[in-house]
Amino acid sequence: CVHGGLSPSLPFVADINTVDRFREIPKHGPLCDLLWSDPLGDWTADELDDADMAEWYDVGYEDNPDRGCSYVFGWKAVSTYLDDNELVAVVRAHEVQKDGYLLHTFHRPERAHPPLI
Repeated sequence: CVHGGLSPSLPFVADINTVDRFREIPKHGPLCDLLWSDPLGDWTADELDDADMAEWYDVGYEDNPDRGCSYVFGWKAVSTYLDDNELVAVVRAHEVQKDGYLLHTFHRPERAHPPLI
């Protein structure tokens, strides 16, 4: 479970142990990403055609315009991280949700579990 999300600088769970967490939060880098990166919202693909959907699935990491720091991460980043770390899902605890949680499916109904909670 992470506060925010994924970082392109930390491709493996064990890499988190290399991060100096006992300091001020920087505006860039792995510690910033663990705290402030956000998933690409499933709703952003709701009305896409097949060609645009293929491009949407290919999103890895993009600059996060809402926060002005860190990244927005998409399906490609999540699926790569899960596969490389032999995980079923990433759990994040960053944003308050009305129901207490939000299941990010990334429009992948074939998956038994949502890849991001």
